[in-house]
Formats: sequence, structure tokens, C-alpha cells
Amino acid sequence: MDRLPRFDRSLCGCSVELGSKIIGFTILGLRALTILLIFYLPNDDATGNYKQKKGAIPSIGTVTLIVTTVYLSILCIFDVLMLIGVYKRRPSLILLWIVVQVLAICSAIVFLIKAIIENAAHINLIVRSLISCCIYTGYSILVVNSHYQNLKSEET
Repeated sequence: MDRLPRFDRSLCGCSVELGSKIIGFTILGLRALTILLIFYLPNDDATGNYKQKKGAIPSIGTVTLIVTTVYLSILCIFDVLMLIGVYKRRPSLILLWIVVQVLAICSAIVFLIKAIIENAAHINLIVRSLISCCIYTGYSILVVNSHYQNLKSEET
């Protein structure tokens, strides 16, 4: 992590510690909001009925929603751990969040390539949203890593 750029300031000139807090709460809020919105999205058959017949195989759309919800919930847990690390000044929790975010960007890139190859419906929306998420998460990683480096240098 020493090879990444190190910022002295972030987000409108505030400290990287405050920037890390803002980023943590923002990402946590957006992910929680996305989880809530998933439950209000209509099902593939546009009926909104998620009940399955006994013994029936769930539709791909239902499985995708469940996997996405679990994935976002796990990321929310790491967001909370990062916020705890920032407030309690525990670099190990912050480093864990950084690693998870790098893996999240990698999974978003894989999903993006898969969507392009399959020529998915709404490809423009998928591409734009994934690219903007990757850019925001990349900047967030740089800011939080700068705070992590500051905490590490204070320990020595």
C-alpha cells in the first residue's frame, strides 16, 4: 500500500481522517439504500410476486437479487468495520476495508466485461453506473489509504 499516492487533504480540503469518515458513511448509506431498493424492484415477470411454488426452481432474476443483496450486505459490514477503525484509530480494520474495496472493484470489472460480452439489456446504464462506481471507490481507496498510512506512521 506504500505505492499508492498519499493525500494530505481530501474532499474540499478537509483532513483525510474526516474524508475517511465522510466516505465511510456515504458508501454505507448508498449500499443500505440500494439493498432497500432491491426489495421494491418488480420481479422479472413484472408482477412483483416473489413467492415460488413449492419445489420450483427460483428464476434467474430472483437468484440475482438474492446474491446482490448478500454481496452488498457483506460490503456494508466491512464499511462499518472501516468506520470503527477510523474512530478507534485501528489501522488493521482500515486495511481490511481497503483490500475488500479492491476486490469489489475487481468484481465490478468482471461483471462489466460479462455484461458487455453478453450484450445485456440496458448496457449503457450498466456501463455508466459501474464505471462511476469504480471511479468513486478508487478515489475513496486513495483517501482512506492516506489516513491508514498516517495512522501507521503514528504507531512507529
